[in-house]
Amino acid sequence: MIPRSLVFAGMAAVLILAGPALSDAKAQPTEESPAFSPYRSWALPLFTRWSIRPYAAARMAAQEGVAFVGTRSGRLAAVDSESGAVRWVRDLEGRIPAGPAVTDGGRVIVGTGAGWVLAVDAESGETLWRSQVSSEVVTVPRIASGMVFVGTADDFLWALRTADGGTRWSFNVEGKGLSLRGASRPAFHRGRVFTGFSTGELVALESGDGKPAWRHTMASPSGRTELERMVDVDAAPQVVDGTVIGAAYHGSVVALNADDGQQLWQRSFSVHNDPVVTAERVFLTTAEGDVMALERRNGGTMWTQEVLRDAGSLSPPVVTDRAVVVADADGRVTWFERAGGRVLGQIQIGPSAIHGPPLPLEGGGLLVLTDQGTLNRVGLPE
Repeated sequence: MIPRSLVFAGMAAVLILAGPALSDAKAQPTEESPAFSPYRSWALPLFTRWSIRPYAAARMAAQEGVAFVGTRSGRLAAVDSESGAVRWVRDLEGRIPAGPAVTDGGRVIVGTGAGWVLAVDAESGETLWRSQVSSEVVTVPRIASGMVFVGTADDFLWALRTADGGTRWSFNVEGKGLSLRGASRPAFHRGRVFTGFSTGELVALESGDGKPAWRHTMASPSGRTELERMVDVDAAPQVVDGTVIGAAYHGSVVALNADDGQQLWQRSFSVHNDPVVTAERVFLTTAEGDVMALERRNGGTMWTQEVLRDAGSLSPPVVTDRAVVVADADGRVTWFERAGGRVLGQIQIGPSAIHGPPLPLEGGGLLVLTDQGTLNRVGLPE
């Protein structure tokens, strides 16, 4: 447990850092007449710089005005999303590679590099239960149907009871060669769990007993080097209206029928970030640095934006009511028009890369966590 003095010190740091110097951060428009100019209202240092794999960058979760952030050192922090005040910090004794999830009942579920899955009370930070799995937890937990689903680095998917952390079942595929050790967060739809593995497979499992309903090979190894032969399904599958959208590194983006796994369409893009799927479109960022919108029903390209191709690796996209939002390795956050891809605005957060997706907040703001460990709140003019 972190000493109370450190928690209050963190709160004081917010008050110091939230002054005019930060609120004066200016947008860096990339096109003429940007639609709006985002601004930064506060910044909170949470941890020191650490090496982040772009395909496994930390995620955040929020509920009822509180954001939950995991760190490399194994600390889980609860931060007021409006003011930046630290509510509590807990040491979970093992780094948090992927990020937390929050249940409707006020529990924060998180996995660690030591192979522990923990449930923490969202209000107090008290540990409610902990359960050991086979290896490092590399996915954000998926909470559904009274269970917690997590993926581990050794290609297992685990189903634990939300109430007490007891194991319901586990499923394993045999990994092949070099792997990104990525983080395909499981999806849940109508009693089935959908998840990807390092073999290039997307698998649908019955949530009650973990039996496979179908398996689909999204990418097959090819090339002379192990690097060229990596086919991890690292992007979290998304399920909308009975259609599963999945993506694989060195593979493709595919749409499958959720009932039987029948392929509906396929596009050849190398993707390791989670796509965002709406009723009409699929938004994604590619390994080449493109931001794209595809037609959900047939995979046709609606628009492609190449303005961030020189910005290094991109974060997964985030879709808000106003825009598609993407962060990049140059420390910027960019807003794109949902309909046509036009750049609406951009802000330079700092010199540190941003690999994790921004977290949308009620009222239109965002939380942005840099690789250097600073949590930022970004607002938009009314």
